[in-house]
Amino acid sequence: MSDSNAVHPLLADAPGRRELLLGNEAIVRGAIEAGIGLVSGYPGTPASEIGDTFHELHAALGIPFEYSVNEKVALEVAYGASLAGVRSLTSMKHLGLTYAGDPLSTMPYIGAVGGMVIVSAADPGCLTSPNEQDQRHLGRMLGLPTLDPATPEEARRMTAWAFELSEACELPVLMRITTRVCHSRAAVEFGPLPAARPRGRFRKNPARFLPTPANARHLREELQRRLDRACELITASPFNFVHAAPASQAAATAPRRGLISAGAPRNVVRHLALQPGLDLPHLELGVLHPLPHELIVPFLRTVDEVLVIEELTPYLEDSLLAMAQHYGVATRIHGKRDGRMPWPFELEPEEVELRIREFVTGAAATVHATRPAPLPVPPRPPVLCPGCLHRNVFHAVTAVFGRSAVYVNDIGCYTLGAAPPYEAGDVLLAMGSSIPMAAGIARSTGERVVAFIGDSTFFHSGMPALLNSIEQADNIVVVVLDNHVTAMTGMQRNVASVPAAGMARARRRIGDVVRALGVEDVTAVDASRLPELMQAFTRARAGQGLSVLVAEGPCALNAQRQPERPRLSPAHIDPGRCHTCGMKEAGLHCGLQPTQASQRRLAAQRAQLTPLAASELPRTSPCSVECPLGICIPAYVGAIAAGEPERALAAVTLRAALPSVCSHICHRPCEDVCVRTGWERPVGVNALKRYLTELEMPAPAPRAAPDGPPVAIVGAGPAGLAAARELLARGYAPTLFEARERAGGMLEYAIPDYRLPREVLRRDVENVLAQGAVFAGNQRLGRDFTLDDLRRRGFRAILLALGAQRAARPAIPGADAPGVIDALSLLDRPPDMSGCRVLVAGGGDVAIDAARVALRRGAREVMLAFPEPEAAMAAAADAVLLAREEGVTLLPDHAVTAITQDPRGLQVALGKVEGFTRRGRAVAWERLDPAEPRLVDRVIWATGQRLDPDGVTLPPECFSDGQWLGGDDCGRTPVADVFIAGDATGPTTVTIAMASGVRAAYAIDEALAAGRPVAPPAAPLPRPAQHHRAVRGLHFRETDPPLSAAEAQAEAARCLLCGMCANCNTCVEVLACPAITRDADDDRPRVVAELCTSCRACIQACPNEAIAGCA
Repeated sequence: MSDSNAVHPLLADAPGRRELLLGNEAIVRGAIEAGIGLVSGYPGTPASEIGDTFHELHAALGIPFEYSVNEKVALEVAYGASLAGVRSLTSMKHLGLTYAGDPLSTMPYIGAVGGMVIVSAADPGCLTSPNEQDQRHLGRMLGLPTLDPATPEEARRMTAWAFELSEACELPVLMRITTRVCHSRAAVEFGPLPAARPRGRFRKNPARFLPTPANARHLREELQRRLDRACELITASPFNFVHAAPASQAAATAPRRGLISAGAPRNVVRHLALQPGLDLPHLELGVLHPLPHELIVPFLRTVDEVLVIEELTPYLEDSLLAMAQHYGVATRIHGKRDGRMPWPFELEPEEVELRIREFVTGAAATVHATRPAPLPVPPRPPVLCPGCLHRNVFHAVTAVFGRSAVYVNDIGCYTLGAAPPYEAGDVLLAMGSSIPMAAGIARSTGERVVAFIGDSTFFHSGMPALLNSIEQADNIVVVVLDNHVTAMTGMQRNVASVPAAGMARARRRIGDVVRALGVEDVTAVDASRLPELMQAFTRARAGQGLSVLVAEGPCALNAQRQPERPRLSPAHIDPGRCHTCGMKEAGLHCGLQPTQASQRRLAAQRAQLTPLAASELPRTSPCSVECPLGICIPAYVGAIAAGEPERALAAVTLRAALPSVCSHICHRPCEDVCVRTGWERPVGVNALKRYLTELEMPAPAPRAAPDGPPVAIVGAGPAGLAAARELLARGYAPTLFEARERAGGMLEYAIPDYRLPREVLRRDVENVLAQGAVFAGNQRLGRDFTLDDLRRRGFRAILLALGAQRAARPAIPGADAPGVIDALSLLDRPPDMSGCRVLVAGGGDVAIDAARVALRRGAREVMLAFPEPEAAMAAAADAVLLAREEGVTLLPDHAVTAITQDPRGLQVALGKVEGFTRRGRAVAWERLDPAEPRLVDRVIWATGQRLDPDGVTLPPECFSDGQWLGGDDCGRTPVADVFIAGDATGPTTVTIAMASGVRAAYAIDEALAAGRPVAPPAAPLPRPAQHHRAVRGLHFRETDPPLSAAEAQAEAARCLLCGMCANCNTCVEVLACPAITRDADDDRPRVVAELCTSCRACIQACPNEAIAGCA
């Protein structure tokens, strides 16, 4: 390689050579030509290329360079070099200069020894900044000569001259540049390089270098002398000059007009002067403090009015107005103050031309486009890079804390976390301000607040803020996003970066620093491990006081640049697992559309599970499998956890015709199979359902009067009502015939009010009837009509939902003795039992209800005798526990063998059961041993119910065993138009009865469809009856008030939402990785292999484990 190829272009000692350079690169070349001896800075757009270029060149130059921890330190390092006689430069963006304002304000008093240039890049238009600032005011306020270059070439020359100016007037020089100059590329002509860079030497001068109050007063007077010297040099400088008008303009009659410009717009004004009619006298000012009065005042006297063209504030305009007033110049000065020029943002060339033409003509003007109109392009908002680990952090924190939490963001690429879909940013101010602002919000609201801060920003200004929160014991969670680099401004190294090759130190870990500061709750997490992030945020959310979570992991973009990085295969999606679940496959989809909140909740809950192999993840959650109604329990529980109760209620009411009834008396098979029962109590699924149904229930959607085929439903209990609603949904016109006055069946007449308040039942019944079902009360089959009557009236199908409303009594002596009643009669019309001793025979739910009602009616003693062991009782375990707590005495393994009259009451003979067995509905035992008899006042039979056949004539083929009606799983019987549902097929639970009614509606639809496609059953097929249910404890009692919203959300958050989900778009909508898009054909996610960085975030986030690869 030749020498010319080995030398960086900016280091070439080639005076007169021309190179295309950015304005920032031109400043670097100008500093090199001036003999720069030390450079410091802090990266910040639009100034970053200055530091980046010196970082690349400093070793070849043989000078120190550093990216300091913040701008204040950078300024002070450079100033120290200046006091040692070395020429120094420090660069930063405009925000950084105000951050360094404390030392900056005193530096002009002390002055400079070696030339010092402070480059501060402004950002008109807020292109990469949260605000605009006009640093020119700092020069005038503090006493700093201020330069304002307009082109890269001028920036080079001005930089080299600035060092001479600094040394001549003994002041640091402020070079204020703007984005347009920083990032414009233009031809720059090189000057000569210095022969040598002398080493600095600090010469003591306490009177000057120690600005104590006594010294400071003298230094203030010295500052004025320095500014006067600077003004002399500026007036003679080549950076302020006048373009005279052509002779024809000079001889023109009044009004004479002129232009004064500063900064980047000078180029536009200079170019416009080439156009006829716009060639006005033009004063360009490249040095804006001190202003050269000896140049400006004569120019003002040559014109009658002048237009001032500058960006941002009217700094120059105001100065000219004051100058004209002071010198008695009558020239009218126009600009921002009188609306001739706009105040905010960059001045575009078209805007400048328009304003000058209006100034020249005194009327509205139009500008002819000199370049084609831009093509319309779709918006492209900034997003986190593919593979960015910040994405994991924002996904995890919003999944755990939710949208209601307050998130305080900070300055860095992680500010993008405030944008959709994460929306983890409610306020943003300045570097390092997230921690103190979060503290202020937490103290004012009493809420736990989350603050984000990056690694570079943490060292920049986060540590003092954190110390303050330690002292104040603030209730905040500080999330430090440590990607080992200052990424947003160009991948600059910082003190948390992995040490470069040859560096002796180990990498500084922020967690160690935080602990050293005194924080006790510190967690460092690998940000690439999404489940661990979720778990860490879950612990932080539950905590109190100050918690710090350091999310560590390299910047994906920077990692890709490293040659040693292994290249992994991209992710790929298994279409057999994506967008699917067992409920959907069974035709029982929850009906909910995905929301970001629900998908975040799903991801958060899944993170609590031990990772499963794809083959081990069930397609359907165990709780949903057990639900007789086919309700997707994770759908509604997850919606509650996500703060979406309306969506949750929709998932319940989609399957449950009587949702409020279910929430009060469901037998809860879902809770028995909850995966949490392996180590703690199950999720209170039914309590959550009750929370939903206690909300204001939406009115049924209005429907036209049903005009489909009429269907007769005999029996308006839970099975009949559920069938009616399902038939309405399928387009039929159902009529409910009920032997009693009210609809509800056993729910209305046999469930105690304390378990099922009648207003709750009647609300559900009214909702069904309001959808179009006709109710005919006091109509008993066999007494008021027959099946043939119904056929003659035009009913195309008949559903027998008769229930089991006759109590069964055993064939023992005294079974019908006075004082012996059945439980159904007791529950229908409870008699006064004050002072009575009562024995209830039976171990099911009805027996428990009868025992508890007897206590409520005044019984002084209630015993419950049943033949099965207590663990095998058919009654709900929670109800058994409540009965025991209320005072019911349990007599397990006991059967009543005889009842005899006694002057003192009823003598009940009991047998001790040995060898109990249950076969279907029948119970048996091997033998009965005599047991101690009991003397009671009342005996209540609760040993089962059966179909009440009085007056009813049914086809014999509808019976299964002469006692119960029989049909297939969907209620079809051998009689084509007769179907059955509910307890008439054998005693069951309310939800199982409702499910049978829904399936029967499907069977009726199928029978009457005449070739029309029929929707599948809206309830699953029945599962084998389970008599034993694990004791769940009394965390949620049937007599407890409903959960509050906060309690419900907390309980729902315990659900792990296991099972696959067809509603998931997490990889696209929640992670929002640019490497995953939707397929145009079927809307499924698709991985763009060219963009995938194999970060594995999508693999970990996918609830269905449908994404693999990255190996």
